[in-house]
Amino acid sequence: MWNLNEVKSQNSKVKRKKEEGRRKKEQIKSQKSKIQKHANPETSFFRGNIMSG
Repeated sequence: MWNLNEVKSQNSKVKRKKEEGRRKKEQIKSQKSKIQKHANPETSFFRGNIMSG
């Protein structure tokens, strides 16, 4: 027989792990989009210099 409190604590642990995993994925996504945003103006800036120069 399962102890109800044990089951509840197991469930909360699983939920917490899922939350942490999702948060990490979101952080990675936002970091990637930030990197892309930073990279795009730089590349276009360099390209503009090459074109004009």
